[in-house]
Amino acid sequence: MKKTALKPKSIKDLSEKNLKTQESEQKPLTQLLAKRSTRANSETNHSQTRETISVKSTGTSETRKKSKEPRKHKYQAEDLEKVNLMEKNLGDSDDSSDEEVLIRTGNVPRKWYQLYDHQGYNIQGKQVAKLPETDELANFIERQNDKEWWLKINDYMNNKNVKLSKGDLDMIKRIRSGKYAEKVDPNDFIVEFDNEKEFIHPFTNNEPKRRFQPSKWERLKINKFVQALKKGWMKTLEEKEKERDEQSKQEEKVWDIWEDDSVVTWKPRKMPKAIAAPKRDLPVHAESYNPPEEYLLDDKEREEFEKLDEEDRPYNYQPSKFDALRKVPLYQNLIREHFERCLDLYLCPRVLKKKVNITDPSQLIPELPQPSDLKPFPTQLSIEYKFHKTCVRSISISPCGNYLASGDEDGNLVVWHVQTTRILRKYKLENKVLDCVEWCPSKDRCILTASNEEFVYVIQPQLYAQPINEATNQILLQAEKQYGTDVVLNDKKEQFLKWQWETDFRGVKMIKITFQNIIKAIVWHSKGDYFSTMAYNLQSSTQVVIHSLSKASSQRPFTQAKGIVQAIEFHPTKPHFFAATHHTVFQYNLQKQTIVSKYASGAKWISSISVHPKGDNFILGTYDKKIIWFDMDMGSSPYKNLKYHDKAIRQVHFSQKHPLFASCSDDGCVNIFYGLVFNDLLQNALIVPVKILKAHEPSKANGLGAMNCKFHPTQPWIFSCGSDGSIKLWV
Repeated sequence: MKKTALKPKSIKDLSEKNLKTQESEQKPLTQLLAKRSTRANSETNHSQTRETISVKSTGTSETRKKSKEPRKHKYQAEDLEKVNLMEKNLGDSDDSSDEEVLIRTGNVPRKWYQLYDHQGYNIQGKQVAKLPETDELANFIERQNDKEWWLKINDYMNNKNVKLSKGDLDMIKRIRSGKYAEKVDPNDFIVEFDNEKEFIHPFTNNEPKRRFQPSKWERLKINKFVQALKKGWMKTLEEKEKERDEQSKQEEKVWDIWEDDSVVTWKPRKMPKAIAAPKRDLPVHAESYNPPEEYLLDDKEREEFEKLDEEDRPYNYQPSKFDALRKVPLYQNLIREHFERCLDLYLCPRVLKKKVNITDPSQLIPELPQPSDLKPFPTQLSIEYKFHKTCVRSISISPCGNYLASGDEDGNLVVWHVQTTRILRKYKLENKVLDCVEWCPSKDRCILTASNEEFVYVIQPQLYAQPINEATNQILLQAEKQYGTDVVLNDKKEQFLKWQWETDFRGVKMIKITFQNIIKAIVWHSKGDYFSTMAYNLQSSTQVVIHSLSKASSQRPFTQAKGIVQAIEFHPTKPHFFAATHHTVFQYNLQKQTIVSKYASGAKWISSISVHPKGDNFILGTYDKKIIWFDMDMGSSPYKNLKYHDKAIRQVHFSQKHPLFASCSDDGCVNIFYGLVFNDLLQNALIVPVKILKAHEPSKANGLGAMNCKFHPTQPWIFSCGSDGSIKLWV
């Protein structure tokens, strides 16, 4: 079977037959407008050629008529003039593209050339002169004389006026009527078949619509498109057009960068707002090199000035007098102050806090309950215990609440009866300073521990019931046997400390543990078998040691020191241990031997720690006059910072039965706070300061005030001791 297709003849062949006066070889058409002008002639020639050709589909022979000579079109000469004009402007070109233009200025806006006598450049880089401008009167006269004025348009890119041909007009009509721009004859695409035999099978194999099955993959693809459109992953054509329009509008904006200072070539995405440096205070007379006499400090004022903290001093320098300015020496703290200033700029927050206009200042004060509604809490002095002549550094109350133990700087360990102030036991230890005294928290054991410099004594006062005293004595005897056996089996048991069994002045067994360093603190576990000791100012793994009384053994919980430990405490309910360094509190799990949490206090120097009886909160006392409350469920940052003392805080303590905690300071005061911890985890603790007790007079020799404070285990009472040698009970 042979296949033949009717192809239209080329424009060049038609132009050679129709124009006998034209040269043998014409230059290629380089302009789309000229090509469309001659298309009308080619369409006429094609239709005439198709009329003379006939093909028989069922016959065995093919007969064709000779094509007649094409007729001349009336627009042919006009189109030829257009082609000649275009080729004069464009010149010779080997390019077959029909989109060649004269002006080659790209996307430069036309309005930029309004002030010039040319309107662009050609492909050779030469200026293209503007067409002569005509006014409205000349245009009106031209429209009256020329009836075909409406066919003329201005071709800006080729710098000339063009007259539309009939083909151009037909194309415009087709476009406006919704048809294709190019006129297409459906017969041009028909393939005719020649076959000797009759056709047996039909040409088409169209199935009925009832057999149509939709494509599964097309459905899935359409669902993806619908989902993308709903969620905004894909944009519609209208949205894309809007974005393009907005982008083009922004690109059209032109700024004069030399005129507008706000427009810069480079802008970072996010930059912190500039923070203005604080304004310095105006200089005062004390800063002068030759100040008046009243600004100079005498010896007494200079001593008081040096005792003050740097924050409390009125100046960061001492006023001095010189005869001449040239005798003024270099400022010694210059580099340090520059470093601190750079550190402040580095650590300062980058968020500017907006000021809130508040008409009533009372709105800033939080609504707290009245202290009278939060009773009971200690308010007045009840009993004063007098025996010590020197500073009493530590006190402790027995778990039953009937006995009080105290230690001073003369080596005296005294056991008092709380209600009668009677001295029941009095021990004279080897060294002078008694740093810490602690009762065993178990009611089944009558044991008192005391740290006397490098010695720790485990004493039996034998003040409880007789069965309890005998059971306690039996525990110490078994521990002595166990220790003797362990020393024989292990030579390294006495490597850094040594246990010794002695008798007191009454002939009762007691233990003396010898260390290599001064012991500062002793804390007991709530079950009463384990206690821990902390050495003074020692950065080593042997600074903190945990001892077992029943096994007579000691072990180091930390293999590596995180810093110099300042305070220690056992967790009341979990096998956890707290160790506070100068700035940080570490919470250790003694069973897993891992760090559970790390709390950053933000303080300069931590002095003491106390854990709430429920175990979810703890407080810190610091030498920079602050009480810091931590809620373990709220993370590693403090929940509250309380500053109610004028000098360094020595001790903080929680009451075991009542929602109270207290702090004592070198200013001689004991502050009582109401601290209620709710069972609801969503509700924060309620903290209210309720009472300031002026308990002790600060010492003029060393500046020490109230040294320790402890709550009664069952009553809302508090005991305090100070540098004046007095012990007081507040109820």
